[in-house]
Amino acid sequence: MSKKLLLASLIALVLSICTTARCTFAQPKPYDVIYAWNQIDFQFDSPQQREQYLENRGFIPENNAFTGIKVSGDRVFLTVARWLPGVPATLTYVSYNRTVGPQPNKSPPLIPYPSWEFNQEGNCSVIHDRSWFVQHPSMKADPDALVINIEGKNYTFETALDGIALSNRDSNFSTIYFSPLSSLNVFSISSETARQAGTSNQAGIQLKDSEVTLVGKKESQTDGMTIDANGVLYYGLLGMSGISGWNTTEARMTDANQVLVAQNDAELQWPDTFSIDTDGYLFANPNRLHRFFTKTSNFTEINFRVVRIFINSKSYMYSKELLME
Repeated sequence: MSKKLLLASLIALVLSICTTARCTFAQPKPYDVIYAWNQIDFQFDSPQQREQYLENRGFIPENNAFTGIKVSGDRVFLTVARWLPGVPATLTYVSYNRTVGPQPNKSPPLIPYPSWEFNQEGNCSVIHDRSWFVQHPSMKADPDALVINIEGKNYTFETALDGIALSNRDSNFSTIYFSPLSSLNVFSISSETARQAGTSNQAGIQLKDSEVTLVGKKESQTDGMTIDANGVLYYGLLGMSGISGWNTTEARMTDANQVLVAQNDAELQWPDTFSIDTDGYLFANPNRLHRFFTKTSNFTEINFRVVRIFINSKSYMYSKELLME
């Protein structure tokens, strides 16, 4: 076979592979499992208080799953959704030693923040907020993307807008990226469009089609999203038990410019939400929500994890120039 014919054959093979799978040559990054829990527990003021919560069904362990994560200094904040009864606190944290990887106490109880009183159900006296929302068909579940295959099992979720991320400081926070959980598509709108909707007295402004951009398609469904200082959008791949990234400076999201950041069939099931600390780490909280929602969790094994991946960047709130200092 001539060199030209061999080269042509190799090019044809690469193009063929790229049409059926994401064509990326980067290897997934290593990650640290910082914390791991079979089941969620809380740091009560005393053993007696814990027993009282259990007796009164104010704490039903199997009904607790953390869903949100944010890292600040020596604390990792975790939110626990009150989807079911028996969730004693929704805003919690665990102590974090930044100088080591996996923490000495691998399964610490969650500490209510700032207090137990603040987390009492129905206590909204300390919350002062103003919010509004916009609507568009792109924010609804895609009927063709309701089924997520995880570990060879199909799970059906008809969930609308879920993942959302604001573009980085160097873009002047100009764009909002979003995706329904039950969708493979990523869309965007301008921040100004959302901001203008907040000046209206109407609830739920309907966006025009011209105000919404289809950015591209992911390889699997996504829960949470975040963007770093370099403009890289990070998001989970629920059907692959992985985390992927795409640089928003690219005009479009394509198969070729999405990079698999981390993947593990056992440890990264349902990477829910993300946070980036000031030391260059991307944090994620794989929590096996597919099992939680279908009541198939096995509490003799690890179900909840906090992992970190070194990405050498900071959050979208920082400028790239600060990374060089």
